[in-house]
Parts: sequence; C-alpha cells; structure tokens
Amino acid sequence: MLKEILDSHKNWILVLNEEFEVCYVNKVLENLFLNYTNKRCGELLNCFNPKDEGKRYLETSKCKVCDLRKNIAKVIKGELPYLSIENIDYEAVVGKERKKVVLSLDIRRVEAEKNIHSY
Repeated sequence: MLKEILDSHKNWILVLNEEFEVCYVNKVLENLFLNYTNKRCGELLNCFNPKDEGKRYLETSKCKVCDLRKNIAKVIKGELPYLSIENIDYEAVVGKERKKVVLSLDIRRVEAEKNIHSY
C-alpha cells in the first residue's frame, strides 16, 4: 500500500539508504531515470563534480563541503528529523551541458523496512 501511495504522488520521491544509495524512486522519477539501480543520490541527479574529478558521488573533494550533502546526511543519521529547503541553486549535467537547476526539497527520516517493494 505504501508503494502505491508513493507511486501516485505527483512530486519526485526517492528513498536513500545510509550510504546515499537510491533504494526506490516513485513512478514520476522512474519515468525520467529509467536506470537508478546502484546509483547514489548525486549520480541520479547528475551532479557534475564526480564527472569533473572522475570519481563517484561522495568521493570527490567538493562532496565533503557540499551543503546539500551535509544536510541530507544529518537527516539520514537522525541528527535532524526533517529539513525543508527552498530554491537551492544546483548545477547538474542536463543532456551534455552543465546547467543551473533550482531545487526545493523536503527531506525526512523514515523508519521502514529495507525493502520498500514489500509494501
């Protein structure tokens, strides 16, 4: 039932584990990113830093100082139960071009079974 609710939501919903790996995306995101398996959050969102440094997301020099990554980590670790961020300037690779994108995020920590597909 939870999966059906998440899949019917009009906004992007993704579930990350403690290593920032994408465990689930709802239908809206799945239609945009057909292959999300084994990707970390920044890889799914096409963060350009890994491409620039030839490393994976979370392994670049800029990941250590990225405010977005730090805030997501605080929620994942339980240091913050919830975080809402409006109008984040974010640079991503769209097609083959580096572009500025504006994101608004609600980040929540949920305690759930590891396999969301079992709902």
